[in-house]
Amino acid sequence: MIHMHAIPASLPHTADQPRMAYLTNTEVDASGKVRAIHSHHDITEIGLVYAGQGFHVIDGHEYRSEPGDLILYNTDMLHQDLALHADAPMRFFLCGISNIRLRSLPLGHIAASPSDYVVSSGPYFDFLLHGFEAI
Repeated sequence: MIHMHAIPASLPHTADQPRMAYLTNTEVDASGKVRAIHSHHDITEIGLVYAGQGFHVIDGHEYRSEPGDLILYNTDMLHQDLALHADAPMRFFLCGISNIRLRSLPLGHIAASPSDYVVSSGPYFDFLLHGFEAI
């Protein structure tokens, strides 16, 4: 199940400013049918797992996630999200952002190294979850 909310292209913005392109509320199983391996040339993604456990292939590395984990995808990075267990789906919010630029990282990068692709939100989980729900 994917619920996608896109930002209309007609909203005013300048080409060099970051811009949210979409926000999805996604549920995946372990089959890979919903989210095949893919990449985005001009979109950086930030995911927040809020239910179930996940198995992620990101740039050739394998990761596991649980509720409260942030999943970070740089542009042009092959990735796929699956539920870890066949009988329990994983649910997560996924926000796509174009033109993101952070200090000391290339355009479109939010994670500096493979150790940064999956990080725990720790005590900020409720705050982040409520933020995603509000958007």
